[in-house]
Amino acid sequence: MSNDDTYDLFEIKLSEDGIKYIRKFAQLVKFVVILGLLISIASISSGIYYILKNTFDYSTLDYWKRLYFTLFPFFQCLHSLLFLVQLYFYWRFKKYILVGVNYKNETNFNQAFYELYKNGVWAIITMAIAFIFSAVDFIYILTIS
Repeated sequence: MSNDDTYDLFEIKLSEDGIKYIRKFAQLVKFVVILGLLISIASISSGIYYILKNTFDYSTLDYWKRLYFTLFPFFQCLHSLLFLVQLYFYWRFKKYILVGVNYKNETNFNQAFYELYKNGVWAIITMAIAFIFSAVDFIYILTIS
């Protein structure tokens, strides 16, 4: 990419419609973060309760079933914690983009995209963990007889 192409990228102007949609997006982020927090709190509470209060005897089950029931509450807590980190970066993206737009601050506006990038990285990590556990879940389902 030549310097002329790079320079043109930074000459893009944000229209009033763009600003309006960024502000609408910010309102949506509040709802997503609150809902995500509630889901994570419920999930972590459920996982911790299951870990601490479970009295089921798994010794009668085969290896995969024992593994499944032993790992599930830990996965549930881990997945929820990773999701909370992802929500944090999502919230920071909203914060920086609003400051950038409201105060015409180029630094904060650009920082917002770094936060969005970190959110994407954590989304990939969270999905990879979910994929691994889904594979274990699938193996468990195949072993039910």
